[in-house]
Amino acid sequence: MDNIINDFIDNGFLDFYLDEKQKNFFREIVKNINKGKLYNSMFHGLHHSQKVLLFAYLIGLQENLDEVDMQIIVDAAVYHDIGRTDDSNDSFHGLYGANKIDKVVTRNIYKEQENLNILKGIIDAHSQDNKLEIIAINHDVENIERFMKLATILKDADALDRTRFMKTSKATLKENFIISDYSKTLIPLACEINSYYRLRICEINYQRLQNTVGEEEIECSHGIGFDFFRLDSILKNGILSNFAKINRDIKSSRRFFGNNGELWISLVNGHGEAYNEFVNNGISFDVKAKIRNGIKDKKQSIETSLPFNSSKYTDEVFAFYEIPRENILRINCSNLDDSIDKLKYLTGSGNPDAIANIVDDYIQNLRIHCNYFPDVSRVYELLKTYNKVISSFEQHDRYFQKQNLENHLRQCDMLIEGINKEIQKWMMEAFKIKFLKQKVTVRDVFEYILNLQEIDYNLDGNTVTFKQKDR
Repeated sequence: MDNIINDFIDNGFLDFYLDEKQKNFFREIVKNINKGKLYNSMFHGLHHSQKVLLFAYLIGLQENLDEVDMQIIVDAAVYHDIGRTDDSNDSFHGLYGANKIDKVVTRNIYKEQENLNILKGIIDAHSQDNKLEIIAINHDVENIERFMKLATILKDADALDRTRFMKTSKATLKENFIISDYSKTLIPLACEINSYYRLRICEINYQRLQNTVGEEEIECSHGIGFDFFRLDSILKNGILSNFAKINRDIKSSRRFFGNNGELWISLVNGHGEAYNEFVNNGISFDVKAKIRNGIKDKKQSIETSLPFNSSKYTDEVFAFYEIPRENILRINCSNLDDSIDKLKYLTGSGNPDAIANIVDDYIQNLRIHCNYFPDVSRVYELLKTYNKVISSFEQHDRYFQKQNLENHLRQCDMLIEGINKEIQKWMMEAFKIKFLKQKVTVRDVFEYILNLQEIDYNLDGNTVTFKQKDR
């Protein structure tokens, strides 16, 4: 995984920014990174250093830095996090890194004390807020203007890589984190490179992890709630991980944003607690799959790309990459006679990105299936409020969060319920028009989706079985 940055360059993503000489210069810097000196982390390790280096180099070129200052900013970008001992929001890791940087880089330019002082100072400053001049004085910097320019470049370069975090994370990029106007123009590139890194890491992990499941196929269950449109996709393509969907260019909503869903599919083995929560209410599939257990440590899951058992249920297990259509044995659907305007359509994560994704998925599918264009104004208003509530809560310290958690959750539940009511209304209005009926039931939409695929099936009670040719 060490060469993803070079792959990014080789695939032409930086042709607008760098000529061949500059690309070769950058490749040489990457080649000479002392990886053993970096903080070993998926969040603040080699990949982060490579990207901060790229952004700092691009900004440095724009600022017409001379050779010495370019070398200083390059060294600072590569090794700015060597003072870290964990991935938390630690304002002092820059200072710890500054105190040991002279043991890591020993170039001739640092024999001149001012250059070394600036290097130390800007590494210290990158993790501090609005204290640049004081930090410069603390490190005996004489040329404050020069220091300020380089410190600003490093802070902007580091901030640009915040695009690797989810939009709702406290660590994600906010535009006011960026100081210079030119750095702000690099935000789309930062998003693009982080998307590229995620995709390449998935490709590499696909090769590495495909043999980490058991050899024997076990009968398990996979639930999707009352997501009729996901049923349609599964009948066409099988049950796919997010990475499998990307490879097949399949667009569908994501219930969860993060590590777990990229390569793994959550299943339930048996009829325990996970079955009651994930499978027993809505549409579910009985499947054959090779499985493995999840791991309980989230950080370890992120670092290894193994599935994270966030539910803590012992009967939740995971299949790798995909479950082919022919491995679906049966489909179950509860509440067949219930009205579709009484269902819970928002299932899975309470993450605002996931909820917005589900909403957009319903909007698109109602247009496709029913030629129905819902009034989205109320939903978007609720989504905006939900984002503000989540963001405001996450900005407070843990003591405040603990004291106000119950009220926060109640507020979130009310907003999610409001969004769900709007989707209920959309679904009923759309399918009433399509079916020319005053009341539309779960059975109506369920059978409509099944019949779209021209599947020869039997519906016995709540269970669909297939004729052999349709398995």
